[in-house]
Amino acid sequence: MRKNFKRRAGAATIPRQKGLKKMKKTIIIALILTALLAAVLTGCGNMTLLDTTYTFDRAIICLPNGEIIESEIESWTDFDGEQLQITIDGVTYLVSSINAVLIAE
Repeated sequence: MRKNFKRRAGAATIPRQKGLKKMKKTIIIALILTALLAAVLTGCGNMTLLDTTYTFDRAIICLPNGEIIESEIESWTDFDGEQLQITIDGVTYLVSSINAVLIAE
């Protein structure tokens, strides 16, 4: 003998709605954590690379003629490969990273 069960309207959607609410909550939490991580990894500095900030105060540069320059950094930029563009006392030097030392004090 078969029993007739009446389905309540919307009964099948209740678990799905709970699942969607959990999924939305998880996505919101993930976005908030991502934003917090990005805020922690950035800050005051003179160089940003891959969402990480590197701050250097001084540089030592060895020029091709053998002259060594040591002074405070105004700004610096890292290019693809091994090149660094360092500005010291209004003069911009484009050097290989092999010939430069950046110092954070």
